[in-house]
Amino acid sequence: INNGNNQGCPLSMIYYAFYNAGLLEISPPTARDEFQFGYVDDVALLAIGKDTSDTHKKLSEMMMRPGGAFDWSKSHNSQFELSKLAIMNFSTKPLPPTPLTFTCPHTNKLTTVTPVQTYRFLGILFDPKLKWTAQREKAARAAAAWVNLIRRLTRTSTGISAQGMRKLYTTVALPKMSYAADVWYTIPHATPTGKRRTGAVKFTQKLISEQRRAVI
Repeated sequence: INNGNNQGCPLSMIYYAFYNAGLLEISPPTARDEFQFGYVDDVALLAIGKDTSDTHKKLSEMMMRPGGAFDWSKSHNSQFELSKLAIMNFSTKPLPPTPLTFTCPHTNKLTTVTPVQTYRFLGILFDPKLKWTAQREKAARAAAAWVNLIRRLTRTSTGISAQGMRKLYTTVALPKMSYAADVWYTIPHATPTGKRRTGAVKFTQKLISEQRRAVI
């Protein structure tokens, strides 16, 4: 497959769905401990195991085995930028920062990938324990930034109307700050004992504060 299709072509997204389908199907259909998922050129490999040695071994196999990621890269003329690779170990227990190592079968180049504590994938900031702290902080900053911009537009003598401000807030600001919220946002709710609330309590308070500023 030759590269060169214009990225501005309206059919590019449809073409790419066929182009990288093989990369998302490198595991056997019966596999229950390894998966691939992604969108366009952002792809992630997921391995489930008893410890990091087990999961790292599975990840390496997905990359190096016949019909794996490296073979797809060569057959599709799409060389991986190995310096951009990242690995995150998900566990409820503290884990040593054990790196992932593998060798490209076509170049015999050894690659070492050090685990990260925060990584952005498809616009969402992931963390090893899926607490979503970094993602919520990012959303809170986005809320404050958009509210400030909207307030500036309404303070000028020829600024937008209240109706226009509301439309701008609901159509632009809200989607920006709540992007993929169904993944990282947990509605505050009472614990079984009823003594305290759990969920994204602090983030919700920040969001309410920003919405109040937008109204004022």
